[in-house]
Amino acid sequence: MAAPLTKSLGEFVAGMASRNIPPEAAAIVSMGFTDSIATMIAGREDPVVGATENGLESLKSEGPSRLYFTDKTMASPVAAWVNGAAAHAMDYDDVSMLGHPSAVLMPAILAESEELGSTGKEMVAAYIAGFEVWGELVFREKGSHRTRGWHPTGVFGALAAAAACCVLRRLNAEQCSNAIGTAASQACGLTSNFGSMVKPFHAGHAAFAGIMASRYAAAGMVASEDAIEHTSGFLSAISEKGNYDADTPADHLGTDWHILKRKLSIKRYPVCYGTHRVIDATLDLVEKEPLDANDIERITAHIGKVQDDMVRHRRPTSGLQGKFSFEFTVASSIIAKRVGLRELTDEFVNRDDVQNIISRVERVVTDEYDPKMENYPRYDFIEVTLKNGRTLESEHVARAKGHAENPIGTEELWDKFDDCLSDAFPAEKRRALFDKLQNIENLPNTVTLYQ
Repeated sequence: MAAPLTKSLGEFVAGMASRNIPPEAAAIVSMGFTDSIATMIAGREDPVVGATENGLESLKSEGPSRLYFTDKTMASPVAAWVNGAAAHAMDYDDVSMLGHPSAVLMPAILAESEELGSTGKEMVAAYIAGFEVWGELVFREKGSHRTRGWHPTGVFGALAAAAACCVLRRLNAEQCSNAIGTAASQACGLTSNFGSMVKPFHAGHAAFAGIMASRYAAAGMVASEDAIEHTSGFLSAISEKGNYDADTPADHLGTDWHILKRKLSIKRYPVCYGTHRVIDATLDLVEKEPLDANDIERITAHIGKVQDDMVRHRRPTSGLQGKFSFEFTVASSIIAKRVGLRELTDEFVNRDDVQNIISRVERVVTDEYDPKMENYPRYDFIEVTLKNGRTLESEHVARAKGHAENPIGTEELWDKFDDCLSDAFPAEKRRALFDKLQNIENLPNTVTLYQ
């Protein structure tokens, strides 16, 4: 008889050190670290980072873990919280499993590894353990966590980070189960805070909660043995309508890898991933047929219901709100012919020409979902109605550029990395760090990254 879910997860995590990790999985981890470290360094001046760091002032203490690749150090759990907020601050970090795994896992692993002296191989194993726990749990829900109001990054991230840190601390199976159960009581994050500073705060909090859960377990904290699968447990508590799978055994863990099935999607635009297919569709249409904003009567964005709920700002008035607005991303694509960091300012969002286009965008929502891409319809597209009565229709985009099924290459990843670090480090240091991250499995220790 298969072990109950909470126990199975603990046994899987405890055995990570002895598992044969597929080389393809290690390559995905390298991509995740590379991308999230880039966005963390680029986001370190964002107001949410300062607010998080200052708000945690009373918890700060001396420690070895660095903040966003500077010389400033502090205790590992607090460093992970601040770094997680920085990694997710611009909403530019990678996507998978309905959330942002690397923005949680990387800060937790980086901070703990620096304190524990972990090797690159141990960091890779820790990341995969966290990824697998996240993947094993998130898809047991038959409805939508986001419709319920939960932000998967904050919710599943806490348990994933706990699993990762258990690997680094080499905890036994019982301790790992206790850590995951403890993290389940710290899982949180509301979609109502999308478009505010609190969304990136979720990623940092999840990293912090995961570190602390593993430390509590190591210190003797005991959680319920069925904290995940109980009728009043984690899966039930976060379920949209109580339709979830707590019974299917998790005995495939370690052989049928979630990380190889789900992989990572790399963002090409620093906005909510729910808008990316619409951006690709709009930019493609603008390239083929240049549009004069003054000629546009109406723009219709065809999207899914979950996207409609998640991308909540229809009349944004700030750069933060623009990250969660189909109307803004369409307007930026038409007027600036790009959606980048320099467009995500209050000044640009409130320009008269941008607001004029924003006011002309409407949404048409479908609830027909793509079976291979949870919470998304089969494709997104836009229609542009001109004042002369002519109608233009974009390509129907099923996978955004950078999606795991439409991936970018190493050089495109380098271009993003180089751009994110351009104001922080000289060119030689940027390239050296990128090359180290591309071979993270072979690092003798975390400190090597900073040298």
